[in-house]
Amino acid sequence: MSNSVISVISRFLEEYTTTTPNKLKVVDAYLLYILLTGALQFLYCLLVGTFPFNSFLSGFISCVGAFILAVCLRIQINPQNKGEFLSISPERAFADFLFAHTRPPLRRSQQEKSSKLPFKTQCYFCCRATDLESPIRSSTLTESHLVTHDAVQFSYR
Repeated sequence: MSNSVISVISRFLEEYTTTTPNKLKVVDAYLLYILLTGALQFLYCLLVGTFPFNSFLSGFISCVGAFILAVCLRIQINPQNKGEFLSISPERAFADFLFAHTRPPLRRSQQEKSSKLPFKTQCYFCCRATDLESPIRSSTLTESHLVTHDAVQFSYR
């Protein structure tokens, strides 16, 4: 049983190294990196706990999103799939990949810069609300309050 598994793995590695183009190997290495990052985050969550659960979710979901975008890139630049993507060049696929990765952070930073509305700051734990002029001036909450809870949520009124 173990000899057949080892022979299958060795044959897979032989064919992978000889027939896979270098561009796809780079994308595969990136996919492995993202997969390991997501697995480590999940393992950390299981072992240590989920206190900042929103932080775990944002990191894990961003790993899943990056993995999906990289798989789409791999599918589009694979020479065996040229018949499926006649109108999309590998350069265009890579540009789409980069645009999809940079668009959400740009949108968040533009919303933060363009918002001149007063914010309402609310602690997750005790629901104490304080009016602020901007989200940066969260120091109006007492230091003991921030040290005790260490979690502040900003929302529009």
